[in-house]
Amino acid sequence: MDLVQLPNSLKRLIFVSFLLILISTFVVLFMGFSLIGVRHDIASLTKFLDKADGIQANFERSLQVYTESTQEIVDYLLSLRPVSEEGYINFIASTEEVAQRLGLDLELNSIVLDSKSKSLAYKLSFYGSFGDLDRVLREFESLPYFIRIYSIDFEDLKFSKNDENQSKNVNLIIQVYVK
Repeated sequence: MDLVQLPNSLKRLIFVSFLLILISTFVVLFMGFSLIGVRHDIASLTKFLDKADGIQANFERSLQVYTESTQEIVDYLLSLRPVSEEGYINFIASTEEVAQRLGLDLELNSIVLDSKSKSLAYKLSFYGSFGDLDRVLREFESLPYFIRIYSIDFEDLKFSKNDENQSKNVNLIIQVYVK
């Protein structure tokens, strides 16, 4: 039996067809695996969205519970601010009463910290121990004002070189907020 010789053009046509079939098969397999991955991603996202619906409702309830008392807190903090100059005079008098009650020689000076701030700042200086500082801070906490401690400078006199000179070793800068 003799084999038949195919012309070159027919060989090229068969080769190109075979090559195209191979490339098409590769593309179809690649797209099939990609679609399986996409289907898996869609299923995962659907499960996530189902769970997220429950979480969102829970979050909204939590946010509502958390913010229910916010207005009450704001009103309380606003009530701590002096409304008039008389309130500040009373604050100064209260501060001096605290110093007298604790037996401290208190020096009270008004200072400017920040012109944009809606607060009045005071520098309080006195001679005392760390315990005296603690008692002063506790007394300030009990005052009916919204007070912020801006800075505390305490020098322990045990380590000071000037034992004879009782200089003011405690300096507080406080802010009293205004409306």
